[in-house]
Amino acid sequence: MVYRYIVFIILFIWCIQHSFAEKQNFSQKLRNEYGSVFKKVPQKSIADTTLVSLGKKIFFDTRLSRTGQMSCGTCHQPNKAFTDGLPKALGKFGQPLSRKTMSLYGIADDAFYFWDGRATTLQQQFALALENPDEMDFSFKEALAIINSDKNYRPLLSQAKASVATKQLITNSVVAYVQSIKAPYSRFDQWLDGNDKALSASELKGFEIFNNKANCIACHFGNHFNDGLRNDIGLADKDLGYGAITKNPDDNHMFKTVNLHDIKNRSPYMHDGSLKTLNDVITHYNDGGFKRSATDIPTENNQPDDMAFHNFTQPLNLDAQEKEYLVDFLKTL
Repeated sequence: MVYRYIVFIILFIWCIQHSFAEKQNFSQKLRNEYGSVFKKVPQKSIADTTLVSLGKKIFFDTRLSRTGQMSCGTCHQPNKAFTDGLPKALGKFGQPLSRKTMSLYGIADDAFYFWDGRATTLQQQFALALENPDEMDFSFKEALAIINSDKNYRPLLSQAKASVATKQLITNSVVAYVQSIKAPYSRFDQWLDGNDKALSASELKGFEIFNNKANCIACHFGNHFNDGLRNDIGLADKDLGYGAITKNPDDNHMFKTVNLHDIKNRSPYMHDGSLKTLNDVITHYNDGGFKRSATDIPTENNQPDDMAFHNFTQPLNLDAQEKEYLVDFLKTL
């Protein structure tokens, strides 16, 4: 009886060691194949670090809005991955706007801003949000009057080596603050840095599916898990996205590819906030998106460099277990 017990213990230990060795080998294999694709690189440097504190105060100052109740931080809340957790952002009177609030993680490195990319710099993005009649509905003249008359701003202005605030100064300060926002050091980051214990076996399987069968890597790759382009992802909504700006039908329903930093805390998802969970997102792609016409691929001469074209109407054919693995992986980002 004792002998049997000893044999059982030995076999149990061997199985555990064997299973761990298999997982470690699989982990290292995936890192060798895909680690360089997602390698972390330093975030764009802040032009002037002395501006960050001033920019943070402006970012959260609700007085810089028509109602006195709204700031940049109203929609971009730090405890919600710099989103608001709502399907659609709320306007100055609490009315739903047309699109979901985007996270600010990693956007300092982006080439364009807003879901439709109508701003090409963070400075433009701030100005458009401040002056938008449906959002903060304020003017730089009014903002400067408040900032320059508030004694609490004086130490921050002094730190920024300025006697008074100017339009350029407050804009660059907010941009400096946004550039200073860094995504949390995730378990996937730990794994990239060589920690094989950072991801579970199911999460590693999800990463393999992400890069292969699901082909998420077609749009989500690199330091920030995005391609820096616009895509039509096959959502059946009437929002024309970039097409509403260019008036080119080939640009219709084209929206910015978002990064995936801390994606588990950024629900609901998509530009219209229509998908509540990550499982809903995977199901959308797995089933195949909304087919708008005979083809979703514009003609060759209408495919500019800042667009990406993938046929999202084709099912991925993931089974229930593979979908679960993929969601498990996404939660590590």
